[in-house]
Amino acid sequence: MPITASQCRAGRALLAWSQDDLEARSGVSKKSIADFEREANIPFDRTLRELELALEAGGVQLISENGGGAGVRLRTAIPRLARKKVSRFDRVATISINYRDREYQIKLSTDILDDIDRTNHPNDAAFEKSLDAHMNLILLTAAAAIDLPDKSRVDGNRVVMLTNEDFEEDTGARVRQFGAHPRFEVGQKFIGKKPPHRRAEVVQVADDGRKAWVDVRTPDGILLDSAWVVAAQFNQHWTLA
Repeated sequence: MPITASQCRAGRALLAWSQDDLEARSGVSKKSIADFEREANIPFDRTLRELELALEAGGVQLISENGGGAGVRLRTAIPRLARKKVSRFDRVATISINYRDREYQIKLSTDILDDIDRTNHPNDAAFEKSLDAHMNLILLTAAAAIDLPDKSRVDGNRVVMLTNEDFEEDTGARVRQFGAHPRFEVGQKFIGKKPPHRRAEVVQVADDGRKAWVDVRTPDGILLDSAWVVAAQFNQHWTLA
């Protein structure tokens, strides 16, 4: 269940955050927050998720309605960023976090950042900007991996590797739900109806039984993210040539 207006107001109150604070931490505009909290507007699902992630990363636990109404409470442990580094050459982003009185090193492929943003980031600066934009999500995902009862995700050096499966709700791993196979066929050509107005061709369609993906390339060789391509087609932003 997505965050409610009352949970947003209460969560800010627990953290002593203003709407400006929440804007800075979530990337959602103050106007959108204000309209949502006074129930004048219902934001898009993605906007609601950014608000949830910001509040949860700040230390708020959202409690679903269970007969007593939805609510909020403070978390007992909060993951805090210590350091970060991203390398397009090595295709790895690394962050160090302080969590439950210990320091952990969190690693994830830069492909995950590409998938979340539905683009191909061209350089380290772009990847670092993406890492910052999704830091709330990464911190919470890392904490969940560390908290597994069997500690199977943490090696002897307190290193945790995050994978695409950890980000299925946010990355191209969701393409399967759109039915990427067999609705796409190798050789199909598309024309964009909205920016960036690209022509592109399907070069591979695959389905490993867990998820499906589509490799689509533009004439200049740019590989477009599966989820972006599928969503663009189903939103009628692209048409078959």
